[in-house]
Amino acid sequence: MSRLQRIGVFISGLLMLLGAAVLILDVEDGLMFITTVLAVSLFVMGIRFIVYFLTMARHMVGGKAMLFAGVFLLDFGFFTSTMFDESRLMIILYLAGWHAFSGLVSLLRAREARKYKGHWKLSAVYGIGNIAVAIFCLIFSKSAKILTGIYCAGLVYSAGIRMISSFRRTEIVFIQ
Repeated sequence: MSRLQRIGVFISGLLMLLGAAVLILDVEDGLMFITTVLAVSLFVMGIRFIVYFLTMARHMVGGKAMLFAGVFLLDFGFFTSTMFDESRLMIILYLAGWHAFSGLVSLLRAREARKYKGHWKLSAVYGIGNIAVAIFCLIFSKSAKILTGIYCAGLVYSAGIRMISSFRRTEIVFIQ
């Protein structure tokens, strides 16, 4: 990671902490804020993947996967933005599914990194934390305040992992 990327990752961690603080202060509209954050983040990720495809990935082997992922994320962003008026249970299931999928992917990456003697502990902790957030979302799906608190804890946890990873040394491969 370059210094600029490290600064960007650290700043995104700080923004996540700020979002958690705003969410704790305004618990009444917590699920609305969560839905907005999810919709905007998915929309931005989809745009980033599509721009990456248009600028670089279309010349790479398997580059169309970036286009498909971008369109998929953009579609999920639009879908999430339409769920403002839907039932709370749909939003909770959507949020729990997103955390469970993210945790599973992180655990699989950690398993692969452990197999190849890489950095795997931080990824495994991140995956376990995301799966725990998904389970707590499903257990406490009746109370909006508890769900907002769980989401805030997940945001603080993700921000901490992101900020820690910005200080972690990366391996540089030299070609001789």
